[in-house]
Amino acid sequence: MKKFPTVPLVKAIEQTANWRSFYSKIYSDSELLNNIDPNGEDIFRGFRIPLDDLTQIVEVINAYNEDENNKEKINSIRAYLSKRTDDVERLHDIHVMLVPVVGGKDISPDIIGKDDSIYGRDLLEFDKMRGVVESTIYDFTTPCPTECDTKSKLYSIKSK
Repeated sequence: MKKFPTVPLVKAIEQTANWRSFYSKIYSDSELLNNIDPNGEDIFRGFRIPLDDLTQIVEVINAYNEDENNKEKINSIRAYLSKRTDDVERLHDIHVMLVPVVGGKDISPDIIGKDDSIYGRDLLEFDKMRGVVESTIYDFTTPCPTECDTKSKLYSIKSK
């Protein structure tokens, strides 16, 4: 079994602190909101994704991949950031939409190019049963800080 890449805790703390500083600076510089504290409640931090929902996506992927008519297989999922409203003062309605990706190559940070086909194509709908087309765009995430582990070291510890 292929081992998933992991991030050491110290590096994860540094990178999440970098994100909070970056996000805070964007809002503070835009004059939309005044001086958001990088460790305050208004900082968008991440997403909680229920395991049952991930299982549902895997079931759809397996059904697609088992269909002999589908020559290219789903081998990854793409996450899109989304916002339920365009209200710049509502910071807690940010979500992730997950979409199965058909084809493409293994993801490598070293591959930078203009040929998007190497990254696969989004499967936005899937004909599960002949004539019954269903969306395969999933939005079941809950943004953090709405549902967060506020005691997590990744939540608000400042990077050193």
